Amino acid sequence: VLKADAPLSKTDFTTGGWSKANWEVLNGIQLGDIEEKSRFKVIRDNENFYVGIETDLGADRTITAVGHDGPCWGQDCLELIIDPRGAREEYFHFIFGPVADSFYEAAFGLIKDPIDPGFNKSDPSWNGKWEYLSTRKGDKWYGFARIPFASLGVSEPAAGTIWTFNVGRESFKNAKKGSVGPELSLWSPNLETMSFRDRDSFGELTFSD
Repeated sequence: VLKADAPLSKTDFTTGGWSKANWEVLNGIQLGDIEEKSRFKVIRDNENFYVGIETDLGADRTITAVGHDGPCWGQDCLELIIDPRGAREEYFHFIFGPVADSFYEAAFGLIKDPIDPGFNKSDPSWNGKWEYLSTRKGDKWYGFARIPFASLGVSEPAAGTIWTFNVGRESFKNAKKGSVGPELSLWSPNLETMSFRDRDSFGELTFSD
């Protein structure tokens, strides 16, 4: 994860500060073939972590806004899972769709009391300060996310800091054809279960100067 040295566009991930970052590709959740391809970049500045995602999405596909903490996962969506402590014990989960007012966030592992009903569960009542923007151009969807380090409870990572992390995509391209469910893809695939939230499958991000 490099540090941006120029302004960052919210819709073009090839210019400005983004030009320093390399594209990473999503694969089938269990390494199978996928129809709708996705790739992303990550970068940072002094206060924020940024993700820019480019994915296939047919221009004819209709998406309905579901509001804050609505069921985004029932339609085409992007998912970010971030563990800024790198211990695979806590993580933050962000989901957003291709339209405005269609997003979800939750935290796992922040409740430490085993008697608490929320212990060892994802907590959707957690609301972090973050920003997303979705832009559709033809058969492409460009998703931008800005997540302040402060929202994740950490300061700007020093060089060498390691987070665990994943990016997921749920594609409903074949939903009308009677497919069993959405096409699932991940940056760091899950070879044993079908869960995006399998902490053992998270990949690693290393911060650099």
